[in-house]
Amino acid sequence: MPPRDIDDTASEQPLSDYVQAYLDRTGLSRRQFASQCRDPETGQTLNHTYVGDLVGNRVPRAPEMWRLRALAAGIAGDTVTESMSDYRRRVEEMQRMAAIQWLDLGEVLRVNTGEGGWVTLSVPADWSDRRRARFIRLAEQLARDLDEED
Repeated sequence: MPPRDIDDTASEQPLSDYVQAYLDRTGLSRRQFASQCRDPETGQTLNHTYVGDLVGNRVPRAPEMWRLRALAAGIAGDTVTESMSDYRRRVEEMQRMAAIQWLDLGEVLRVNTGEGGWVTLSVPADWSDRRRARFIRLAEQLARDLDEED
């Protein structure tokens, strides 16, 4: 579920809002945060102007995967140790927020199928709570069915 605004509405720029909330919570400057953001796979780093554009919602297209991995690593920079599964989960969350923000998918539902697999579905934002709950139940049933052996 995307981050919620103060009036409990879903954010249309959840990745931007998430990074801004992280900066607010930690007191880091954009420059300090950018220095923590290094993609563990490629070694590429974010610069502070990109971070500023991201939090200002001025990035014109979805971030490349190396940028999402760098953001995930930068946010992990304030923890002493982090497991690889925590890091992967954070990267997946960055991907989900980017999909909502740049691909205009509305809310994105991820349902665990077991064995590390996921079903990802877009939940239309204009559906009623009752309709959304039914959709989520059906998605969870689909995930359980996919997890069963043939």
